[in-house]
Amino acid sequence: SELGQHLRPLLAGLNRYPFLVAKTVRILADLLAPCVQHDQENGVSLVPLAAAWGNTFAPLAVALLDDPHPQVRAWVVRVLVQHDEAWAWTILAEHDEPIAAIRSGIQAALQRAAHHPLPDLDLTCLGQFAVRQGDVLIADDRWVSLHAQLILVYLVLRGSATREERIELLWPGENPEKAGGRLRSTIRLLRKALCPPWRPSAEYILYQNERYLLAPTIRVTSDVQQFQQSIKQARHAPKHTKPYVYA
Repeated sequence: SELGQHLRPLLAGLNRYPFLVAKTVRILADLLAPCVQHDQENGVSLVPLAAAWGNTFAPLAVALLDDPHPQVRAWVVRVLVQHDEAWAWTILAEHDEPIAAIRSGIQAALQRAAHHPLPDLDLTCLGQFAVRQGDVLIADDRWVSLHAQLILVYLVLRGSATREERIELLWPGENPEKAGGRLRSTIRLLRKALCPPWRPSAEYILYQNERYLLAPTIRVTSDVQQFQQSIKQARHAPKHTKPYVYA
């Protein structure tokens, strides 16, 4: 439809302003859904409109998947399938689709996703704790254990740890058997928090040679490491022999 073609540059422009998309998601969904339904019924390709999609529009995709019209949901699924990225797989995995044909497309996409490498991790430790898997922020409600967060930060900064080192840090002086049970429970919670909904068998935390460690195939970054690197660079920066002169 003509309105759909006008929405393409709008979506492309809003792609740079995720906060605005989040605030207008209901309005955008109400505009886009009838355009999709009309064009699907008339055999018009909406590929140009889908090309404007990006991670910024994840909230809009979620809203459109709640639309009562199957044509709209089917179109959203086709758009998401085009993006071999964690944000799209997450939305597909968390959607409960009642129509078998649409559900089949979702399942096929998730099967392909299972063969992709696990997303890298990026931690924010200075201030509000947060972890991103690729382009997806792990929801706060998945972090049900502060000890799980502490273990993850330790592994990121130190590389690996034995059971005894973990117990001594988190539960010093506690009965070894009881502390061992608490550690196993905490590791399970950590693994569950890091497990993407589209990859239930994902293993970010390994136990090898009596040590816990992050999977070596995963690239992990953190703001603490970046801060430490900045300090190191500043210490080795050439010193000025003359003071700065300000005009």
